Amino acid sequence: MSSHDAVIQDKSPAWMPFMVGAQTAFYLVVLPSLMARMSAALDLSLPAMALPAVSTALGTIVMVFGAYVTVRAFLVLSFVGKNWPGGQTSYIADRHIYAFVRHPLFWGYTLFWIGVGLWTRSPGRIILATVLGLALAAWAKVVEEPRLASAFGERYEDYRRSVPGVFPRWSALIADAEELDFAALLAVFLVRILASLLWRIRAVGVENIPTEGPVVFASNHMSIADPYAIVLFVNRVIHYVTADEAYRDPVLRWFLRANRAIPKRKWGRDISAIRAMRDHVKAGEAVGIFPQGQYNWDGGCNVVSDEVYRVLHYLGAPVVPITSLGAHECWPAWSSRPAFCRWEVRFFPPVNPCDYESVADFRREIESRMFSLAGHPPVPRRALVSHKGIIIVAWGCVKCGGAATLRETQSGLECSKCGARWTVTRDLRIVDEKTGQSVVESEYRSALIQKLRNGEMEDAPDGVFNLSRAAKVHKIGSASSVTDLGAGTLRLDGDALTFSSSDGTTQVEVPISNINFTFLDADGHLVVSEPDGAYELDIEGDSALRWEDYLMAARGLTIRRWPTAEEIRARSRERGRSTSLRDRPS
Repeated sequence: MSSHDAVIQDKSPAWMPFMVGAQTAFYLVVLPSLMARMSAALDLSLPAMALPAVSTALGTIVMVFGAYVTVRAFLVLSFVGKNWPGGQTSYIADRHIYAFVRHPLFWGYTLFWIGVGLWTRSPGRIILATVLGLALAAWAKVVEEPRLASAFGERYEDYRRSVPGVFPRWSALIADAEELDFAALLAVFLVRILASLLWRIRAVGVENIPTEGPVVFASNHMSIADPYAIVLFVNRVIHYVTADEAYRDPVLRWFLRANRAIPKRKWGRDISAIRAMRDHVKAGEAVGIFPQGQYNWDGGCNVVSDEVYRVLHYLGAPVVPITSLGAHECWPAWSSRPAFCRWEVRFFPPVNPCDYESVADFRREIESRMFSLAGHPPVPRRALVSHKGIIIVAWGCVKCGGAATLRETQSGLECSKCGARWTVTRDLRIVDEKTGQSVVESEYRSALIQKLRNGEMEDAPDGVFNLSRAAKVHKIGSASSVTDLGAGTLRLDGDALTFSSSDGTTQVEVPISNINFTFLDADGHLVVSEPDGAYELDIEGDSALRWEDYLMAARGLTIRRWPTAEEIRARSRERGRSTSLRDRPS
């Protein structure tokens, strides 16, 4: 396993979008305008082209193919080389469409203008396109290739000797189309532009990124944009493990498949997902996983199930732990829009499972790095500052114990029950306006959970739960097997979570003792897993995170965790004696 040959630059420059604009204007506006004027003058002194129908048809084919190669080469170089356009490439681009022909950008651009000349039946354009191609080839020979040889040494020399400069290798073009989907390349490029404008995103520890061989990238999950923040600095396809709930939407399903994601059933052990991960690492590919299984809604740390580390240990591939600074502030999971903020991605040296006989030791080594920034002061946001949606985390009043009594104001939060007020700062601190005491979101939520466990919340006095809300409920079998149970009333007491549909046709009862796992999905809906399936709860007028915290307290848990093997076997025996859940007509 090797890391990249040279790191020229480990962050996209802030002016990258402007460089992209300048390059685009030159190649799509300035140069075409010059060629149009010069070709018009040349055509006056040259004979007209024969066979206009053949010329137009051939020109269309050549023009489209040249445009495809050019755009494809542009996106692949941005993906593989990194920090380009707008900066020198950090990695050598010697695969994908760059195995088709050397300098495919120049090759495709020249071919495009030859096609334009044929299509317009302009011999002047064809001559100018040929001259342009020769000029680009000379530039590549005199400037580009010596610079790349100096940067990447013998590896580039091997590439130059093995890949043709004029007559392409067609099999490589077919392989390129199969390896990298166009939509995935375009998405990475657009995110790079967005990241440069919004987040000034940079990386630390890029020397720890393997460029070949099997590897698993394991990161904490602070933001909706986490996968692409990592991909910005990794020059290979990462097969991300993705909850199969995301595959319900046909557009998102197409996009995830284009990005070679691995679907996983989130509310249980998914053997097919583990097999897919194993097959990818056996093939020497990269897999990406967010061990926490859901976003850090409050910017803190979600506890990871032991099952995740057992799977990673079983795979046997080196694990690169990743953590982020500023990701939560850049785009909190509870916010509908990103903010201007600094974002730093840190890559740590790979952790080899073979070096750890104990899964517990293996886990400690990964988490000591993946969560190394826990407790770090939050990063201030510069612009687009908004706290709309933060009541998902601040779901109650720490002063009076009012549940769902906070409302968002222009400056922060206010309790409708006791009148207490808080200011939400640019770095998402929650400041008590009366005392001046400042806490981060995770600390505020922890105080609410402690108040809940002490029996001091108004709808759970002395640990007696009495929650009731309108909700829409779906029963989930898989991404394609979802049953709408309708709208109705959701209730939680100390014994069970129950749902009664408004039309009286459906009643669901999930005993607290049978709940295996709870989490919030990407839409912010609460998912409750029990032995016979899972339920998605779209709770109206309340925080789904609050309901998860109440369910945790009702189950007597202090951390989110999957039940142990012993607990599962005990529950299985108990289910043999009684039915744990009923979906029945009233």
